[in-house]
Amino acid sequence: MRKLLLLSIFVLVQLSAFAQSDSSRVPFVAYWGKGDVYKFKVTKLKQQWKNGTLDKNDSSQYIVNFEVIDSTENSYRIKWIYRNNLASTYNLSPALLEKFAKYDLTEIIYKTTETGQFVGIENWQQVADMMKSMFADIIEVTAEGGTISKADLQKRLEPMIAAYNSKEAVEQLVFNELQYLHFPLGADFSASATIEYDDELPNMFGGNPIKAKGKLFFESVDPEESRCMLVQELNLNPEDTRKVVTLVLNKMGLKEKEVKAAMKTAKFSITDLNKYDYFYNPGVPVKIETRRETLLNIQKETARRIDKVMIELID
Repeated sequence: MRKLLLLSIFVLVQLSAFAQSDSSRVPFVAYWGKGDVYKFKVTKLKQQWKNGTLDKNDSSQYIVNFEVIDSTENSYRIKWIYRNNLASTYNLSPALLEKFAKYDLTEIIYKTTETGQFVGIENWQQVADMMKSMFADIIEVTAEGGTISKADLQKRLEPMIAAYNSKEAVEQLVFNELQYLHFPLGADFSASATIEYDDELPNMFGGNPIKAKGKLFFESVDPEESRCMLVQELNLNPEDTRKVVTLVLNKMGLKEKEVKAAMKTAKFSITDLNKYDYFYNPGVPVKIETRRETLLNIQKETARRIDKVMIELID
Protein backbone atom coordinates (compact mmCIF):
# COMPACT_ATOMS: atom_id res chain seq x y z
CA MET A 1 0.00 0.00 0.00
CA ARG A 2 2.91 2.36 0.66
CA LYS A 3 3.98 1.94 -2.99
CA LEU A 4 0.54 3.10 -4.17
CA LEU A 5 0.68 6.03 -1.78
CA LEU A 6 4.03 7.32 -3.06
CA LEU A 7 3.20 6.76 -6.72
CA SER A 8 -0.12 8.57 -6.27
CA ILE A 9 1.40 11.66 -4.69
CA PHE A 10 4.00 11.78 -7.49
CA VAL A 11 1.18 11.89 -10.05
CA LEU A 12 -0.67 14.64 -8.20
CA VAL A 13 2.22 17.10 -8.14
CA GLN A 14 2.33 17.01 -11.96
CA LEU A 15 -1.02 18.82 -12.24
CA SER A 16 -0.70 22.52 -13.09
CA ALA A 17 -3.16 25.36 -13.56
CA PHE A 18 -2.66 28.86 -14.88
CA ALA A 19 -5.81 30.90 -15.55
CA GLN A 20 -6.41 34.59 -16.14
CA SER A 21 -9.47 36.66 -15.22
CA ASP A 22 -10.29 40.05 -16.74
CA SER A 23 -11.50 42.93 -14.61
CA SER A 24 -10.33 46.55 -14.35
CA ARG A 25 -8.19 49.17 -12.59
CA VAL A 26 -4.90 47.30 -12.19
CA PRO A 27 -3.64 46.58 -15.73
CA PHE A 28 -0.72 44.19 -16.11
CA VAL A 29 0.98 45.12 -19.38
CA ALA A 30 4.52 44.34 -20.57
CA TYR A 31 6.36 47.46 -21.70
CA TRP A 32 9.61 45.85 -22.78
CA GLY A 33 12.12 46.69 -25.49
CA LYS A 34 14.50 44.62 -27.57
CA GLY A 35 17.69 44.11 -25.60
CA ASP A 36 16.06 44.39 -22.17
CA VAL A 37 17.66 41.95 -19.72
CA TYR A 38 16.47 40.90 -16.26
CA LYS A 39 18.09 38.40 -13.93
CA PHE A 40 16.07 36.23 -11.56
CA LYS A 41 16.98 33.79 -8.81
CA VAL A 42 14.74 30.72 -8.95
CA THR A 43 14.46 28.51 -5.87
CA LYS A 44 12.54 25.23 -5.81
CA LEU A 45 11.74 23.27 -2.65
CA LYS A 46 10.17 19.83 -2.31
CA GLN A 47 9.26 18.35 1.08
CA GLN A 48 7.46 15.07 1.63
CA TRP A 49 6.16 13.31 4.73
CA LYS A 50 5.07 9.67 5.12
CA ASN A 51 2.81 8.96 8.09
CA GLY A 52 3.91 12.20 9.71
CA THR A 53 7.67 11.69 9.25
CA LEU A 54 9.68 13.90 6.93
CA ASP A 55 11.48 11.61 4.46
CA LYS A 56 12.30 14.00 1.60
CA ASN A 57 13.64 17.54 1.70
CA ASP A 58 15.15 18.58 -1.65
CA SER A 59 15.95 22.06 -2.90
CA SER A 60 17.57 23.60 -5.95
CA GLN A 61 18.52 27.12 -6.91
CA TYR A 62 19.73 28.75 -10.10
CA ILE A 63 20.12 32.14 -11.76
CA VAL A 64 18.11 32.86 -14.89
CA ASN A 65 18.87 35.36 -17.63
CA PHE A 66 15.67 36.80 -19.17
CA GLU A 67 16.41 38.65 -22.41
CA VAL A 68 14.03 40.25 -24.92
CA ILE A 69 15.55 39.24 -28.26
CA ASP A 70 12.77 40.62 -30.47
CA SER A 71 9.88 43.05 -30.09
CA THR A 72 7.06 43.78 -32.56
CA GLU A 73 3.67 45.47 -32.37
CA ASN A 74 2.05 42.10 -31.69
CA SER A 75 4.60 40.03 -29.78
CA TYR A 76 7.80 39.61 -27.81
CA ARG A 77 10.39 36.90 -28.27
CA ILE A 78 12.27 35.89 -25.11
CA LYS A 79 15.46 33.95 -24.42
CA TRP A 80 15.40 32.23 -21.01
CA ILE A 81 18.73 30.64 -20.13
CA TYR A 82 20.11 29.11 -16.94
CA ARG A 83 22.60 26.60 -15.60
CA ASN A 84 20.96 24.02 -13.35
CA ASN A 85 23.45 21.86 -11.45
CA LEU A 86 21.54 18.58 -11.30
CA ALA A 87 24.55 16.74 -9.93
CA SER A 88 24.63 18.95 -6.85
CA THR A 89 20.85 19.12 -6.49
CA TYR A 90 20.37 15.35 -6.38
CA ASN A 91 23.65 14.44 -4.62
CA LEU A 92 24.90 12.34 -7.51
CA SER A 93 27.98 10.24 -6.98
CA PRO A 94 31.23 11.22 -8.74
CA ALA A 95 30.73 8.29 -11.12
CA LEU A 96 27.47 9.85 -12.38
CA LEU A 97 28.61 13.46 -12.66
CA GLU A 98 29.72 13.11 -16.27
CA LYS A 99 26.53 11.32 -17.31
CA PHE A 100 24.26 14.11 -16.02
CA ALA A 101 26.47 17.11 -16.78
CA LYS A 102 24.92 17.43 -20.24
CA TYR A 103 21.63 18.53 -18.64
CA ASP A 104 23.09 21.46 -16.73
CA LEU A 105 22.72 24.22 -19.32
CA THR A 106 19.25 24.98 -20.68
CA GLU A 107 18.21 27.62 -23.20
CA ILE A 108 14.56 28.29 -23.98
CA ILE A 109 13.17 30.53 -26.73
CA TYR A 110 9.52 31.47 -26.31
CA LYS A 111 6.96 34.04 -27.46
CA THR A 112 4.41 36.24 -25.71
CA THR A 113 1.68 38.59 -26.89
CA GLU A 114 2.24 42.34 -27.03
CA THR A 115 0.97 42.57 -23.42
CA GLY A 116 3.26 39.80 -22.15
CA GLN A 117 0.85 36.85 -22.10
CA PHE A 118 2.70 33.57 -22.55
CA VAL A 119 2.14 32.07 -26.03
CA GLY A 120 4.48 29.11 -26.30
CA ILE A 121 7.99 27.67 -26.32
CA GLU A 122 9.51 27.48 -29.79
CA ASN A 123 12.22 24.87 -29.10
CA TRP A 124 9.99 22.61 -27.00
CA GLN A 125 10.88 19.48 -29.01
CA GLN A 126 14.53 19.92 -28.11
CA VAL A 127 13.56 20.06 -24.44
CA ALA A 128 11.25 17.03 -24.78
CA ASP A 129 14.13 15.04 -26.32
CA MET A 130 16.35 16.09 -23.43
CA MET A 131 13.75 14.91 -20.92
CA LYS A 132 13.44 11.57 -22.71
CA SER A 133 17.20 11.13 -22.58
CA MET A 134 17.29 12.08 -18.91
CA PHE A 135 14.57 9.55 -18.05
CA ALA A 136 16.61 6.89 -19.85
CA ASP A 137 19.67 7.76 -17.76
CA ILE A 138 17.62 7.75 -14.55
CA ILE A 139 16.21 4.32 -15.39
CA GLU A 140 19.67 2.95 -16.13
CA VAL A 141 21.21 4.37 -12.94
CA THR A 142 18.31 3.26 -10.72
CA ALA A 143 18.26 -0.25 -12.20
CA GLU A 144 21.98 -0.59 -11.49
CA GLY A 145 21.13 -0.21 -7.81
CA GLY A 146 19.43 -3.61 -7.93
CA THR A 147 16.18 -2.64 -6.17
CA ILE A 148 14.05 -2.89 -9.32
CA SER A 149 14.63 -4.26 -12.81
CA LYS A 150 15.13 -1.94 -15.77
CA ALA A 151 12.05 -3.37 -17.52
CA ASP A 152 9.80 -2.85 -14.48
CA LEU A 153 11.06 0.68 -13.94
CA GLN A 154 10.55 1.49 -17.62
CA LYS A 155 6.93 0.32 -17.38
CA ARG A 156 6.30 2.31 -14.19
CA LEU A 157 7.68 5.53 -15.69
CA GLU A 158 6.15 5.12 -19.16
CA PRO A 159 3.09 7.32 -18.42
CA MET A 160 5.41 10.09 -17.20
CA ILE A 161 7.76 9.75 -20.17
CA ALA A 162 4.82 9.88 -22.59
CA ALA A 163 3.29 12.90 -20.81
CA TYR A 164 6.52 14.89 -21.00
CA ASN A 165 6.81 14.33 -24.75
CA SER A 166 4.42 17.16 -25.67
CA LYS A 167 4.54 20.92 -26.05
CA GLU A 168 1.99 21.44 -23.27
CA ALA A 169 3.93 19.32 -20.77
CA VAL A 170 7.22 21.08 -21.49
CA GLU A 171 5.53 24.46 -20.97
CA GLN A 172 3.51 23.62 -17.86
CA LEU A 173 5.53 20.97 -16.07
CA VAL A 174 9.19 21.33 -17.02
CA PHE A 175 9.19 25.14 -17.03
CA ASN A 176 6.29 25.98 -14.75
CA GLU A 177 8.19 29.05 -13.51
CA LEU A 178 7.51 30.67 -16.90
CA GLN A 179 3.77 30.19 -16.36
CA TYR A 180 4.00 31.86 -12.95
CA LEU A 181 6.15 34.68 -14.32
CA HIS A 182 3.57 35.57 -16.98
CA PHE A 183 0.41 34.64 -15.07
CA PRO A 184 -1.08 38.14 -14.54
CA LEU A 185 0.25 39.78 -17.71
CA GLY A 186 -2.36 40.85 -20.23
CA ALA A 187 -5.17 41.11 -17.66
CA ASP A 188 -6.92 43.91 -15.75
CA PHE A 189 -8.03 43.23 -12.17
CA SER A 190 -10.21 45.15 -9.76
CA ALA A 191 -8.08 46.64 -6.99
CA SER A 192 -10.78 46.05 -4.37
CA ALA A 193 -12.89 43.06 -5.45
CA THR A 194 -12.24 39.38 -4.76
CA ILE A 195 -12.60 37.37 -7.96
CA GLU A 196 -13.90 33.82 -7.59
CA TYR A 197 -13.79 31.59 -10.66
CA ASP A 198 -14.07 28.02 -11.93
CA ASP A 199 -10.92 26.63 -13.48
CA GLU A 200 -9.87 23.49 -15.35
CA LEU A 201 -6.36 22.08 -15.12
CA PRO A 202 -4.89 20.33 -18.16
CA ASN A 203 -4.56 16.57 -17.75
CA MET A 204 -1.24 15.54 -19.29
CA PHE A 205 -2.02 11.84 -18.85
CA GLY A 206 -5.14 11.75 -21.03
CA GLY A 207 -8.81 11.97 -20.10
CA ASN A 208 -10.82 14.92 -18.85
CA PRO A 209 -9.28 18.03 -17.26
CA ILE A 210 -9.33 18.49 -13.49
CA LYS A 211 -11.86 21.00 -12.18
CA ALA A 212 -10.81 23.54 -9.55
CA LYS A 213 -12.14 26.52 -7.62
CA GLY A 214 -10.04 29.67 -7.73
CA LYS A 215 -9.85 33.02 -5.98
CA LEU A 216 -7.90 36.22 -6.79
CA PHE A 217 -7.48 39.33 -4.66
CA PHE A 218 -4.94 42.05 -3.85
CA GLU A 219 -3.11 42.38 -0.54
CA SER A 220 -1.81 45.79 -1.59
CA VAL A 221 -1.77 48.21 -4.53
CA ASP A 222 0.52 51.23 -4.89
CA PRO A 223 -0.58 53.26 -7.96
CA GLU A 224 2.33 55.71 -7.62
CA GLU A 225 4.89 52.92 -7.89
CA SER A 226 2.70 50.78 -10.21
CA ARG A 227 3.38 47.93 -7.78
CA CYS A 228 1.05 45.42 -6.16
CA MET A 229 0.74 42.12 -4.33
CA LEU A 230 -1.71 39.79 -6.09
CA VAL A 231 -2.81 36.59 -4.31
CA GLN A 232 -4.17 33.46 -5.99
CA GLU A 233 -5.81 30.56 -4.15
CA LEU A 234 -6.81 27.31 -5.85
CA ASN A 235 -8.52 24.12 -4.65
CA LEU A 236 -8.56 21.07 -6.91
CA ASN A 237 -11.63 18.86 -7.17
CA PRO A 238 -10.94 15.68 -5.08
CA GLU A 239 -13.00 13.35 -7.29
CA ASP A 240 -11.26 14.50 -10.46
CA THR A 241 -7.84 13.99 -8.86
CA ARG A 242 -8.89 10.49 -7.80
CA LYS A 243 -9.76 9.65 -11.42
CA VAL A 244 -6.42 10.92 -12.71
CA VAL A 245 -4.43 8.95 -10.12
CA THR A 246 -6.42 5.77 -10.87
CA LEU A 247 -5.82 6.18 -14.61
CA VAL A 248 -2.06 6.65 -14.24
CA LEU A 249 -1.59 3.82 -11.72
CA ASN A 250 -3.38 1.46 -14.11
CA LYS A 251 -1.12 2.63 -16.96
CA MET A 252 1.89 1.86 -14.78
CA GLY A 253 0.90 -1.79 -14.82
CA LEU A 254 -0.16 -2.12 -11.19
CA LYS A 255 -2.81 -4.71 -10.42
CA GLU A 256 -6.19 -3.24 -11.34
CA LYS A 257 -8.00 -4.94 -8.45
CA GLU A 258 -5.53 -3.54 -5.90
CA VAL A 259 -5.71 -0.04 -7.37
CA LYS A 260 -9.52 -0.07 -7.47
CA ALA A 261 -9.79 -1.16 -3.83
CA ALA A 262 -7.29 1.46 -2.66
CA MET A 263 -8.80 4.34 -4.63
CA LYS A 264 -12.34 3.56 -3.45
CA THR A 265 -11.68 5.00 0.01
CA ALA A 266 -8.67 7.22 -0.77
CA LYS A 267 -8.87 10.88 0.24
CA PHE A 268 -7.21 13.72 -1.66
CA SER A 269 -6.63 17.40 -0.98
CA ILE A 270 -4.59 19.74 -3.20
CA THR A 271 -4.42 23.47 -2.48
CA ASP A 272 -2.36 26.25 -4.07
CA LEU A 273 -1.39 29.59 -2.54
CA ASN A 274 0.53 31.90 -4.88
CA LYS A 275 1.67 35.49 -4.27
CA TYR A 276 2.80 37.87 -7.00
CA ASP A 277 4.75 40.98 -5.96
CA TYR A 278 4.73 42.83 -9.28
CA PHE A 279 5.56 46.10 -11.01
CA TYR A 280 2.46 45.85 -13.19
CA ASN A 281 3.95 48.66 -15.27
CA PRO A 282 6.36 47.81 -16.99
CA GLY A 283 5.31 44.19 -16.31
CA VAL A 284 8.22 42.91 -14.20
CA PRO A 285 7.88 40.70 -11.08
CA VAL A 286 9.82 41.62 -7.95
CA LYS A 287 9.12 38.35 -6.17
CA ILE A 288 6.78 35.44 -6.87
CA GLU A 289 6.13 32.79 -4.23
CA THR A 290 4.07 29.70 -5.01
CA ARG A 291 3.07 26.88 -2.68
CA ARG A 292 1.20 23.66 -3.40
CA GLU A 293 0.22 21.37 -0.55
CA THR A 294 -0.87 17.82 -1.37
CA LEU A 295 -2.50 15.56 1.25
CA LEU A 296 -3.24 11.92 0.53
CA ASN A 297 -4.69 9.10 2.62
CA ILE A 298 -4.82 5.55 1.26
CA GLN A 299 -5.92 2.75 3.59
CA LYS A 300 -4.28 4.03 6.80
CA GLU A 301 -1.18 5.27 4.94
CA THR A 302 -0.82 9.06 4.79
CA ALA A 303 1.39 11.32 2.73
CA ARG A 304 1.87 15.07 2.67
CA ARG A 305 3.91 17.04 0.16
CA ILE A 306 4.75 20.72 -0.17
CA ASP A 307 6.17 22.13 -3.40
CA LYS A 308 7.40 25.72 -3.50
CA VAL A 309 8.75 27.90 -6.29
CA MET A 310 10.25 31.34 -5.61
CA ILE A 311 11.27 33.76 -8.36
CA GLU A 312 13.17 36.84 -7.21
CA LEU A 313 14.38 39.78 -9.28
CA ILE A 314 18.09 40.35 -8.62
CA ASP A 315 19.12 42.71 -11.44
